[in-house]
Amino acid sequence: MPSKVTSRQLVVDACVMRSAGETDHPVSSLCRKTLSDILSICHHAIVNDRLREEWGRHASRRAKKWVGAMTRRGKIDTSTDFLAGISFTRVKSNDRTIIEKDRMLVDVAYGSGRIIISTDDKIRLALERTGNEKFTREIRWFNPCTAPAGYLEHL
Repeated sequence: MPSKVTSRQLVVDACVMRSAGETDHPVSSLCRKTLSDILSICHHAIVNDRLREEWGRHASRRAKKWVGAMTRRGKIDTSTDFLAGISFTRVKSNDRTIIEKDRMLVDVAYGSGRIIISTDDKIRLALERTGNEKFTREIRWFNPCTAPAGYLEHL
């Protein structure tokens, strides 16, 4: 008898949505598998208005179909506005730019299930460099290209 998987709220970055195209490239196939696994497992995607807008701008056709399927199954949750309290004291301008660009991922994750799925590790690394490592410790970050097989089943 299969073990029961606990449902989690996952923040899916627009870079995963963009990469989940139809090509055989490893990044594309791993992002497609991630989206497929989220759909088939009991997990939910959580978005705020800004992330949903980014999904709309960057998602591949395959990812847009995934959003439709997730919506029909009631697996897209909407986040209320939440600010995670990222500190910008002693932050170099290049790290500030990186953090501000994807800050909404941290805000949504910190206000919900504290899990981010992204192929872009820049914000996580910038948070570590700037003394905001609390967000890299308290949020679980998964890159579909480097995460172990079956990682979504064991969250």
